[in-house]
Amino acid sequence: MQEGSSCIIDQNDPRLAGQQVAFLLESMRCRLLIDTSAAGAGRRSSVYEEESAATPAKYRVYAALAVTDQKFLLVVQRFSQEGLKDHVPHEYVHLAFTDQSFTKMFLEYSNEERHTYLGITLPNAEQFLGPSTTHELGVPENSTVKIIITTYKAPDIAMHINRLMTSIAAEQCSIHTTDARLAGQKVVYLLNSVACRLRIDSMGTGKRSSVYETQDTASQYVVYAALAATEEKLIVDVMRLRKDSRPIEYLCAHFTNPLWKDVDLSFANNEETSQLVITLPGAERWLGPMAASQLELPPQSCIRVFIDTWKAPDIAMHVKARIGR
Repeated sequence: MQEGSSCIIDQNDPRLAGQQVAFLLESMRCRLLIDTSAAGAGRRSSVYEEESAATPAKYRVYAALAVTDQKFLLVVQRFSQEGLKDHVPHEYVHLAFTDQSFTKMFLEYSNEERHTYLGITLPNAEQFLGPSTTHELGVPENSTVKIIITTYKAPDIAMHINRLMTSIAAEQCSIHTTDARLAGQKVVYLLNSVACRLRIDSMGTGKRSSVYETQDTASQYVVYAALAATEEKLIVDVMRLRKDSRPIEYLCAHFTNPLWKDVDLSFANNEETSQLVITLPGAERWLGPMAASQLELPPQSCIRVFIDTWKAPDIAMHVKARIGR
């Protein structure tokens, strides 16, 4: 039997029951890299190469992968100089797209002269692996694992999964009409899952979080926003793709708050969209404690929030009217 030929996911596999299979790849050469720089105590399994050192793996590894309309499934199987190491493939990742961990994965592809590679990065890898796999393959706690698979379908798989992740994360950034913050109020504007940017125009003392862009530096995250404007208040929640499991309250302010006198609202139009721009000097005064902590806002910073929406002119005029401008 040819090496690696037993590393397969059968189309009749019960894990794929009732699903439409978009990609099904079998017996692919694979490398497992591990980064233990943030890991706790623990011994590295010899199945892994180390990214920070020239430490080769002891075993040759093969992978099989299935992507359906509901889940992502990856299994691996090890071979040594003596032959087969694992009698059956290890289930390495088995996630429904509705699982919160799914959007924490990172997929990319790269091309070389002879091969194309699919890279799958698993931060805090134990959250993706089952307990038996974590123990069997010797994954130290808090390690990041990267799986590199040789396949010409790498670009198609990476783009397909990344589109799914973006869509799922965006849908999660929503304010529902049943939200307690809207109780007893008339909702005039409600926007969910809209593209957003957070920019620091002037920074106080402290380290800038990577969620904020500056004039010279882009944000490290894709950010989505949800906005609700009532007759009484304005609410803005934000969510970072592959970082936050739920939206973070960025702004929840009654129009009677005297701090509104310091806030500037404007809008800008271009050929593709319209942007609502909310400028918050001394922004820490507006953020809830969770947002200030999680988004690492330096004190005395001026933040501009850019939200893509064709309703930008209407929202700006509504808020200005409510605060008496």
